[in-house]
Amino acid sequence: MSEAEETGTDMVSVQRAAAVLIYAGGFVQCMAQVAFAASATVLRERLAFTDAEYGSIFLPQICLSTLGAIGAGALAQRLGLRRLLILGMVALAVSQAALLASVLTPRSLAYPLVLVGTGLMGLGAGTTAAPMNAYPQILFPLGRESALVALHAVQGLGLTAGPLLASALLARDVWPLFPVLLGAANLGLAAASLRVSLPKDPMAAQRALATATPVPVHAAAFWAFVLMAFLYALAEGSIGNWAVIFLREDRGFSAPGAAVGLALFWTGLTVGRVLVASLAIRLPAEPLWLALPLLMAGTLLAVPLATSKPGALGLFAALGLACSAFFPLTMSVASRRFAEHVPWVSSMIYAGLALGVGAGPFVMGLLRPHGSLTTLYALSAIYPLACVVLGTLVRRSRGHRPS
Repeated sequence: MSEAEETGTDMVSVQRAAAVLIYAGGFVQCMAQVAFAASATVLRERLAFTDAEYGSIFLPQICLSTLGAIGAGALAQRLGLRRLLILGMVALAVSQAALLASVLTPRSLAYPLVLVGTGLMGLGAGTTAAPMNAYPQILFPLGRESALVALHAVQGLGLTAGPLLASALLARDVWPLFPVLLGAANLGLAAASLRVSLPKDPMAAQRALATATPVPVHAAAFWAFVLMAFLYALAEGSIGNWAVIFLREDRGFSAPGAAVGLALFWTGLTVGRVLVASLAIRLPAEPLWLALPLLMAGTLLAVPLATSKPGALGLFAALGLACSAFFPLTMSVASRRFAEHVPWVSSMIYAGLALGVGAGPFVMGLLRPHGSLTTLYALSAIYPLACVVLGTLVRRSRGHRPS
């Protein structure tokens, strides 16, 4: 083998190692992000959390994931993508340690420890968002869109696997292994990140271009995109974080059966992303973008009709399909609209998502004493319907660039 061939083989091996690290990291990261929702039975039944307490545990997630997302751009420039990735993985690992500690300490300490855990979970998710979405594009510059779709599909698998693993361990009365395994996996990936050769960030030129013109902070369309991400996340956060409790209390599922319902939601979301990505190659993106929240609203309004257990499981799979690609498509449309400020716009839209994902379950907790979860889920249809209105206004606004 010639020296050039050996060099080429080495480069391919390095690229593969980096890709394995990033995609495995995306899988494990999303398992950790759903850990608290997947552990709802433990929090509600073993720790006796009230509706208000359960809904409020996601408030620290709102704050720290938002701060992490907003500060990710500046931190990436100072620390680099690798260090930002490691920081996020360590935060996720410590969040699992807090979750485990909550069941091993007196009840008076359980609630504060869970608050710390969800806060660290939010920080980890916010800080890893930039490197996780940047590295696939850097590693596969000729197939950036496919690389990102693959990452989001793998992340969806992690969101699906988390509830299933938690349910299986809970059924065998060894649930403490759940946070132990997730914490160890995140620490292992953080350690691997120190050894694996990761590519350098090539986005400096784009950031220099962004500083040449002011960011679109005064543009109404920009804030419409942020608000759409927030409203969408209110619905998704409400669906995902209250799914287990809804299926247990309103539909009479066992703990393992309720976890299956949550897993079906994340499975539908993953499958939907792949389907929409395939359709977007052949069809204009924006009609798909606005069709998804309409489907979401219709499915939420159908919640009172799904009274049987098979119907309830099918409902959550359908909700996953409806939720699937709206947020990625929102990022895509906004990036096209504000092409000079893609990194800043993306981070701010992610911040809107983070706020909504945390606020959704909290609002459900506040409203829970005033109505059943069946009714509250149906009323949540107002969120995606508002997204349709905002999206329509954005499309009609001056200077809009069609897809």
